[in-house]
Amino acid sequence: MMSLATRIAPVLSLVVLSWTPVWRASAEQTTVEQNQQLARTIYRYFAANSGHREGYLICRSQVEELQRYLRRTHGNIPAIHRRLLNRVLADEAPLTTLFYTKHGEAVLCAAANKLAGYAKLEAAARMAAGRKQIKAAIESNQSDALVEFVKQEFPVKSRPNPSQQGQQAGQQADQQADQQADQQAGQQRARTAFARIYTLEQFIEAALATPSSRGHVSTS
Repeated sequence: MMSLATRIAPVLSLVVLSWTPVWRASAEQTTVEQNQQLARTIYRYFAANSGHREGYLICRSQVEELQRYLRRTHGNIPAIHRRLLNRVLADEAPLTTLFYTKHGEAVLCAAANKLAGYAKLEAAARMAAGRKQIKAAIESNQSDALVEFVKQEFPVKSRPNPSQQGQQAGQQADQQADQQADQQAGQQRARTAFARIYTLEQFIEAALATPSSRGHVSTS
């Protein structure tokens, strides 16, 4: 069966092979320079697909193609690890199939920008009511109603204001909140290695955030 990526856009062209040099990390290159080179290579590879835009949702078959290319040109690097591929949405995931429809890319990308990412949209796409809202937004080519639905369905938990409980109660609440925040931060760090990858930018960050790819990456 033809993959979603093959159906929705031209296969990332082998023309890329004609201009991208084989990876030769010299001893003089710093880790930062190597990371910058790798980031540029990945961006240019995806740029060969004229349908891809910054912030667009990526799917597993697209990353599989990218990793096969990187394996040929760069060898055994963290960016080709299977665990990265497993963090990308499958082609048949509800959000993926909705994204790659007419107007889907533009509407859902705009909604993701307003919602600080695709996570809540993915959660909404698992619900019948959520899929209905997403389809309506795509059909009308408008994201505002979808954003409001998602915000109501998945509200941001705000920290309670303890001022009405007196100064002492407020201090205790602050201490408890700080302890809870520390625990949540630790849990978040533990989950980082398994967090969902939705965009090409997130894929590059994840690929370089490994012990063998230390340093900072420039995506310019």
